[in-house]
Amino acid sequence: MSDHKVAIQLAADAEWPHSNTENAGVRGQFTLAARRPLVA
Repeated sequence: MSDHKVAIQLAADAEWPHSNTENAGVRGQFTLAARRPLVA
């Protein structure tokens, strides 16, 4: 995975945390799991 993609995913993970179930749709747009944090 490129460093740029990881940086974007980490920023999205911080902005739309997995602990808020309402963020599932947005997290999916960044290819993040809906119910767990990004493991990079």
